[in-house]
Formats: sequence, C-alpha cells, structure tokens
Amino acid sequence: MKLNELYQREKNWNFKIKCYANKKDEYQTIF
Repeated sequence: MKLNELYQREKNWNFKIKCYANKKDEYQTIF
C-alpha cells in the first residue's frame, strides 16, 4: 500500500469520527 493512500484513508477515518462526534456529542466514548 502506498503511503499516500494510507494518509487519505486516515484522513477519511478522522473525518468520519468528527462527524459522528458532532452528531452524537459523545466524542469521548469512541475511544
């Protein structure tokens, strides 16, 4: 896997977590 691909994936995942946190207001419970 290319490093750039890995970076993009990580960015997407972080974005999803942020969206989820904004909706649920439960940022702490994810981790």
